Amino acid sequence: MTRQGRTRPVVGLESTSLGPLELEVLDVMWDRSDPGTVMDVYLPILDSRRQRGEIISPATVMTVMNRLAKKGLVDRQRSGGTSVYKPMISRNDMAKLMIDGIVDRVLHGNVEIAMEHLASRRK
Repeated sequence: MTRQGRTRPVVGLESTSLGPLELEVLDVMWDRSDPGTVMDVYLPILDSRRQRGEIISPATVMTVMNRLAKKGLVDRQRSGGTSVYKPMISRNDMAKLMIDGIVDRVLHGNVEIAMEHLASRRK
């Protein structure tokens, strides 16, 4: 039985719908050239949010990173006494997965609507 919100496996990973903070965390991780700790991901997010007058705690970012690891989108390895994380899916593959999910769930497989919309964005 498939749980609500689940999508099909992609690149050997099973992914779920992602929230805005999960995407923000992944975005920072994709921009890094190497695996990083919670603080490596937290600090750029904190800087970005401070500019908008928002705050976030390191514990929140750690929770999100661990959630992404449980979803199979991030690999978590222990290095010394610290966890180090790296994305298991590229930004492009994640975008394809999300587009496929919209086409499947929202457009009921009608690719033409998505293609028309994407083509209109080029102009």
